[in-house]
Amino acid sequence: MPGIVFNITMNVDKDVHDKWLEWIRSIYVRAVLETGCFERSRLLRIHAFEQGGFTYAVQFEAENMESYERYQRQFSKSISSRLEARFPGQAQTITTVLEVVDAFAGGLE
Repeated sequence: MPGIVFNITMNVDKDVHDKWLEWIRSIYVRAVLETGCFERSRLLRIHAFEQGGFTYAVQFEAENMESYERYQRQFSKSISSRLEARFPGQAQTITTVLEVVDAFAGGLE
């Protein structure tokens, strides 16, 4: 079970939504995973906060904080700058780092 979830919440302008979604799926997520700092990723649509655009969470799971910190030191700036260059001012982001404390599955009594 991964210990760290790096969550990037992005609000994307409607006029670039389809191009952004294709780029996130084909370029961005792949670039982050290819760093070797994260084990897996998932893309989630957030329905509660949409105001003038579409809101997504892109989550990357790391085994430990050291892996996440290595990503921040070595890769984050260049990958983030690619997003901003491709969609300048059209995808506002908020990042959070979550530590997995416990995980549960269905069937609890």
